[in-house]
This record gives sequence, C-alpha cells and structure tokens, in this order.
Amino acid sequence: MHVQAYLNHRYHARRGLYLAAVAAHLHSNKAFRSRPMRWEACQQDPTRPVLVLGPPSAPQSSPPSTSIPAAPHQFELRLMACLPPSTFPLAKLAPDRNAVRAVQQARPPGGPQKSAAQQQQQQQRKEEEQEAMLLPTPAYNASVVADCCALLHAALLQCALQANPKLADGLLLLKVWARQHALSASQTADGLDGHMLAMLMVHLAERGKLSSSMTPLQMLRAALHALCDPVAGLPKSLAMTPQPPEQLFGAAHAAAPALLAPFSPASASHHGSVQASAAAADALAHAACDGLPPSSAAPSLATFRKQASSSGGGVFIDPSGHCNLAAHMGRASLAAVAAAAKATLALLDAPADADEAVAAAFLTPASHASSADYIWAVAVADASEGSNTSHGGQRPGQAAYKGEDDAGASGLCRQPSASRDAEATVETLARIALADRATWVHAVRQPLQAAPVEHLQQGVLRPKAPGAVLLKARLDPTQALRLVDVGPAADDAKAAAKFRAFWGEASELRRFQDGKISEAVVWPAAQGARHTIPDRVLEFAFARHRPANGPGTILGCSSVLDAALRAHDPYSSSMGPGMGVQLSEAEDTDNVAITSARLIDAALVKLGKQLRSLEGLVLKVVGVQPQSSAIRQTSPCPPKPHPLASAATASAGSNKKKGAKGDVNGGTPGGFEGGRLPRCLEPVDVLVQIENSGRWPSNPQAFKKMKAALGLQLAEALEKSYGLITQTSEDAVDVFVDGFAFRLTLYSGRDEALMARLASDMLSRPAPNAATLPGATGPGGLSAGAASDAASPAASPESMPLIRNWHHGLVQAVGGANPAYAPTVRLAHRWLGAHLLSNHFAEEAVELLVAAAFTGPSACPPPGSRVTGPIAGQGRKR
Repeated sequence: MHVQAYLNHRYHARRGLYLAAVAAHLHSNKAFRSRPMRWEACQQDPTRPVLVLGPPSAPQSSPPSTSIPAAPHQFELRLMACLPPSTFPLAKLAPDRNAVRAVQQARPPGGPQKSAAQQQQQQQRKEEEQEAMLLPTPAYNASVVADCCALLHAALLQCALQANPKLADGLLLLKVWARQHALSASQTADGLDGHMLAMLMVHLAERGKLSSSMTPLQMLRAALHALCDPVAGLPKSLAMTPQPPEQLFGAAHAAAPALLAPFSPASASHHGSVQASAAAADALAHAACDGLPPSSAAPSLATFRKQASSSGGGVFIDPSGHCNLAAHMGRASLAAVAAAAKATLALLDAPADADEAVAAAFLTPASHASSADYIWAVAVADASEGSNTSHGGQRPGQAAYKGEDDAGASGLCRQPSASRDAEATVETLARIALADRATWVHAVRQPLQAAPVEHLQQGVLRPKAPGAVLLKARLDPTQALRLVDVGPAADDAKAAAKFRAFWGEASELRRFQDGKISEAVVWPAAQGARHTIPDRVLEFAFARHRPANGPGTILGCSSVLDAALRAHDPYSSSMGPGMGVQLSEAEDTDNVAITSARLIDAALVKLGKQLRSLEGLVLKVVGVQPQSSAIRQTSPCPPKPHPLASAATASAGSNKKKGAKGDVNGGTPGGFEGGRLPRCLEPVDVLVQIENSGRWPSNPQAFKKMKAALGLQLAEALEKSYGLITQTSEDAVDVFVDGFAFRLTLYSGRDEALMARLASDMLSRPAPNAATLPGATGPGGLSAGAASDAASPAASPESMPLIRNWHHGLVQAVGGANPAYAPTVRLAHRWLGAHLLSNHFAEEAVELLVAAAFTGPSACPPPGSRVTGPIAGQGRKR
C-alpha cells in the first residue's frame, strides 16, 4: 500500500474493497457457502466495515459437509482488516494533524520557469502553508491508527491473560455490567466496546491494581473505580505505561503461539510444526511491532487532551503512545459511564441487602427510556444530497482513487459525518437551552444497520440520512420545573447581550425581590403542567436557532401519559349511569390533586384549631396529624369540596324545607358541573392525639369502649361549640368541615403499649386452635375469641395509627424530594384499576412499591418524570 494512502479515505476504500474480495472468495468456497454473511460497522464508523460470518445454516437435503466440524455452540466470526504499524507514518496521524484535505488552497498562476530545486522548495513551502490552514482530524486519524495497532493490542491482552488467567472472568463480568446498564457499543454507538474494556483490564494489571489473588468482583471494582475517578480515571484521561518497541516486540513474540493456536494445522509432523510455529510467531511479532516509532516520538498526553476537549471525545492511550482507544466516545457517553460506575460502586461497597445490590448491578437491564428522565426526537435537515453525490453524481469513495483535488469535493471526506455533525449540533443546543435544569444531555448516536454483502459499494458503507436525532436528558429535580430562567445581571453587558442573542424576544429585564436586576426568561405554566416546561424550553430554542426544519421540529413525550390522568370525575364511579363528569383538559388530576390538597390542608388547620380549643373534655386534644393520600397528592381520585358537607349548606337545606328560595344543587357548587352531586363522600383520615393518662383500663375491650365514649364527647362538643355536622362510630368520628369529611381516629400513648402486649400474648400461645375450645380464656380475662378480635389490629401493622402516621411522613418526604413521585403513584393506581387489580392492592402498598423504585437500590438515578417513573415501577413490580 502506498505510504500516502492514509490521506482522504484512500486506505478505508481499499480496506473495504479488500474485505469485499475476501467475502467473494469465501462465498465461492463450498465450506463457507452455507454461512450467511453481512457487513457491520466497527465502532459505528461507516468507513470501517467488518465482515461477519454467521453460524452455518442447517442443510435441507444433503448431509452435512465433513470439511466443517460440527461446533458445540453457535457463534459468529468477525473478520477485521488490520495493518502493520510500518505501513503509514504514525507521526502524521497524530490527533492534531490533518489527514483529510477537504479544504484546498487555490493554486497560484503559472510564473516563469524555475529550476528543479526551486520548484521543490516552493512545493514544500506550499504544503506547509496548506497544512497550517487545515483543521485537525482526530477521529479519522484514530481510526487508521487503531487498525495499525490491532495486532499489538491482541498480543498485550494475551500476555496479560497468560500472567493472570483470572483476568478473563473479571473482563466478562465487566462486559456484563456494561451491557446491563446500556453502555456497551452494541447498544450505544459511542459506548464501551469490548476492545476498550479489555485494554482497560490490561492497563490495571500493568499498574499492579489487579492480581491473581483477587476475585472477579474485586477486579470489577477496580475497573469501575478507573471508569469514574475524576482525577486519575477515564473522565480525566488514561494512559498506559509507555513501552519501547523492543519490549513490545518481545511481548508480541511471547503471545504469538497462543494467538496462532486456533489456526495451527492439526495434522503435521512435530518437527515441521515447531518450525512453522516459530516462523509464524516471528511473522506475527514483526507485523505487530515493525515500524513503531519510539515512545518519545509519540504525541504528548496534553495534545490528546486538547483535541478531546474541543471534539468532546475521551482519552485512553495505548502503550505505543499513538492510539487513542476512547476516541469514539462522546462527552455525554463518558459522563454516563462515570455516573453508572460511581453508583454501582456505592451500591456494592455498603449494600443494605447484598442480594438486591447484586441484582440491581448485574441483573436489572437498563434501556434508553429508563436511563433518562426526558426523551425527545429532534428532526434534522436531510443532508444526504450533500454527502452522497457531488460534481455530477459522483459516488462516495470514487475520489479516493482520483487524488486530493477530487477528494475535497466528496461528502465522504466530511469529518465528522453528516449524522454525527447533526447529533453534535442538537446536543450542544439542548445543553445550552436547558442549562442547569439538566445534569446530563446526550444525543444518542444512531447505530448503523447491518447490511448484506452486496451493499458494500466503492469500499465503504453508506449510512442512512439522519432523519431524527434521539435526545435524552437527566434533570435536576430542584431546578427542572422552575418558571423563570435567570440570566446575567444587567451591568454585565457582554453576558447579557449573549443571553439576549440566544433567547431573543423571550428574554426580558426583570427586577427580583432581592433587588437584583437581571435578564430572565419566564415560562408561565399551571401547577399541574409544569412538567412540560423542559419541552417548551427546547421547542422555543430549536424553533429559533433551527428554523429551517419548520414547526414540529422537536417531539417530546413528557405529556403522553396525561390522558391517563385526565379520566372521569373522581366521583363518577359512585354515581348513577351517565352521571360522570368529564374533566376538561386544563382540569386534569394534577391540578385537582394540588387544589384538593391545599383545600384539605386549610380545612384541617381550621379543624385542628377548633379541636385544640374545645373545653369540657376529659382529655384535651394536643395534636392533629393527617394520614390521607389526598394530602400526599397520591390519591387516584382526589376529593373535591362537597357543597352539602358543611354547616352552611346544611342550614340552607333546612331553609329549603321551610320554603326558602334557592336551589342547593343549582349552578356549579364545589366545581361539579350539571348540578349533579356525588352520593358518597370519601373520608379524609386524621389522627387526633389526646393527652396521656394513667387511668386507662388495661382490658382491651374496656379500653376500646372508653375511647368510643371520648369520641362521643368530642363530637358533642364540636356540634355545640361550632355547629359542625358529626357522625360517630365505635372506631372513629366523622366531621364535615368546608366540604370535606374528616374521619378522626383518637390516639394516646396507651394504644401502642396495649397492642404490643396483645401481639406478644398471641405469639406465645402454645396451641393455635386453643381459641376454638369452649370456655377458653385469653389475656385480661376475656374469652379467647374476644381477645383475638381485640388484638386483630396488632396482627395488621398497617392499621396501627402510629405506623400509618410514619408512612404518611415518609411518603411525603419521598414526594418532596422527587416531583415525579406523586403522578407516578396516581398512574400506578390507574394501571391497577384498568387491569381490575385495584382491590388487591392497598393504597399504602402501591405507594411503597413506587417509593421502592425511587429510593431502592439501583445504579440509575431516581426517575425524574412521570414517564420514566412507571417504567421503573413496573420493573420493581416484576
């Protein structure tokens, strides 16, 4: 191959044609004719096709061929073309050099004839000036260098495996981890490929961080630490120990027999086999290391870091000092790998449950939907015309055979390609628009689909035009749903002008409560529609900065489940046929839940003041604590104020009986349309704490009757003092206040002690069926059946008032830290109801299941939207 074939995709075209010839030769061979063949792109690079040989298909009529032995397992063979390092000058493929002459300098007009020496000096000076004008092509250069160093990397890996055989198990565990977290190259185009992970294990073994006494799990921890360490890990940069070419040659020569063992002929004389093996080992070692320049001539680590910071790639340098193993990874992909590795380490270092930690780290598969909070599809302009044809329909790859002048016109020489360019533009624009709302933004690189052998044309694979870019982001729950984006201060003229240039007419100068005057962008939204603010932010940004794509450029999914929450009126199930009220689009359950919670809280504050101010009670009320899911905003059918559940409407009803004018049911009282009112009213559970006393009876039945008597006294006092409507029972007191029915449960310090004693007595019984014997007595002198009935609350912990109070506080804490928690719980209730399972799950059980998805052991952050919340919850239910 010519020494300058590395320029302008000449090498890639010849590489593809060589593999095409290999495919044609294999197809003509009877031994391989039964194997299906296809093309795949190495690291999703269309200029680096790989020939994949599938497992042999079963013959239909003829017996199996004896030339191919039956394999115990089905597998695929990937044929990758590689070069010795001596083929091209690696110094000219440094990350700061240009190898694609896409920009040509105009030739000066012809002058007087000059001597040959003068012409050579002028040509050399022209080339230097032209090279100074060209931009570096680090991705292109890295792809060529990777093929030149492939044999060397395989030899280094084989040497590491020979020194530590347990390294293979650690590598397999690392690959499983990457696949389960959707970080592998087979799932994400710029993810972790197996070659890079193998070299990472080799790097750790060379540094002494892996030993033969370590278990695979310990090796995995060391690898994860290298992937997430911001100081000396992959987020910063990794560089293997530089080795001179002589040492690398020795390693390649030592590993050559093991690499050539699968290809050694089985039937050969021992003497001839030894000579052939020695010759093949020498040839492989020379092919892997010949032409490697000394490590001192390799580009510096600072050069790789500079190009990575500008292009957004990673840095992982091999022992030769020329190959960047992480050049294909993007900035967002590196951040995702670091975050997943850090979370997995935290999960494995201090697990609350070892089995759950292992299941979350290795047995729970992730996907694009579960790894992000918001996902958008961004339409991009079709650049296929500019990248597939040029200058009279010239095909990509033809310029590789016609020299530099024609190569610059070919769309194939674009660096990066049209699809990668569109993805980078979308990601950058989204990152600027979301600002600190998002902690991570990633434009997913579209993978190249496998193509049949016939689709390889002119030596390269042609990717499809990027019709849409998949954009995903993780949001900060404290900043994602804010209504105002505060920009720079007014006195910072340069930053303010930049802010106005980006946001345009949406930016305005505002004065805030602290007296600060700054540029700001306001996104007005109702309380129940604030989850759509990130969609509106990106819609405005893309409409302003990418107007060529027209309206509807970006499509979000944050509101796709709002229709499930915008169902019938909460009380339609308790009303007759045709009496359900359909909620309007603005009046979805988000607004109803928030408004209902505020109204209930206001009514409860009013009731609490009235309860604490009551006089004449045997034991005073000292506290009032809510326990209802309506206040937690997790109720699937949040109650609305009922116009008849108050003292004022009760008196109006009595006046109507006396002949007073006015219709209580007319209009839209309490927000109900059509004058139809629900027949039943959902009570709001409230825990009423009363004073402690040492005079409570020890008998459970007597204790229960005493509390019922206190409830009667409490209800009578509320009726006399404030005219409230009450309804008493042996277990609770129902009170109507401002359209809501509050169910008051009395609680004292004696409750928990009595229930604990009854529970211990039940557990200490010698015979479980003794309660059925005639005359059997239980604790406190009661019959065994009565004692069992009295102790039944102890057998059901969720019915204990104190435990329900703890549950209410914990659920509110989870909802306060995660804005998507309450809508996710309501969606879970809707899903259970749609599948006729709501009767089998208590409200508290559903809340705990969803809370486990938000706070349970996981290597992924908690869900940040009502779309990803149900996905995580369904995984927890399984």
